Amino acid sequence: MKKNWKKRKLLTYRFKGREPRGLLWRKDVYKEWFLYGRLFQERGGNLPKDFGDLSKFKDFEEWWRDPKYGFELFCEPSFENVEEVSGRSSKTTKDQILLKIDLRGDLEQIERDVKRILVKKDVKSDYESQSRYRPSRPMKHMKVGVSDLDYDPGTKRTNYLEMYRKTFLLSEKMSEKEIGIKYGWIRKKEDWFKMNPEGKTFEYQQHLDTGVKRVRRQINFVKRTFKNLEKGTFP
Repeated sequence: MKKNWKKRKLLTYRFKGREPRGLLWRKDVYKEWFLYGRLFQERGGNLPKDFGDLSKFKDFEEWWRDPKYGFELFCEPSFENVEEVSGRSSKTTKDQILLKIDLRGDLEQIERDVKRILVKKDVKSDYESQSRYRPSRPMKHMKVGVSDLDYDPGTKRTNYLEMYRKTFLLSEKMSEKEIGIKYGWIRKKEDWFKMNPEGKTFEYQQHLDTGVKRVRRQINFVKRTFKNLEKGTFP
């Protein structure tokens, strides 16, 4: 059963010696970005210079925690949404407003009035990422942890991005048909006819073509993703 995606706001991360900042996408998305990027660089591809030489890092965690790379490329800028101001600090920018609140008022009424003012100011209900680099689609449309029962019988939730990446790697040493058989998307001819003794040759060919197309789609997905990596986005 497909699990519903839950909308999440900024998830705050803290590193020693650095101010806390947030991410809009889950960390495993950035891990796949790193792994795809390393594959791309190993095959002569060019990532934005900000990403560095990924082969110099032993794994994703080392790159992620580096004060120059990883988290620093994807985090949102640090700022206070709400703070108490007075005196000289009462000056505002074009993205700020000052509110006068009677602290003797009812909390629910205060919240209602503040929300009404913000709506009138056309403040967006959904935060838009301001990070240097960001994924090409919202978290709910990312192919991480999505149900795919026929890929890995041992689990109910599979990382599609990982599957596509592994399929691409296999394609460098195996045929599309062999990959399909390995993953169980294609049955060998003799096995298929054992299960379908009344089956026709053209029906097996349709089964074979469907499996090969599935493998090919995954390989082409990775190739398209490589092109996006050059532009600084993923997938």
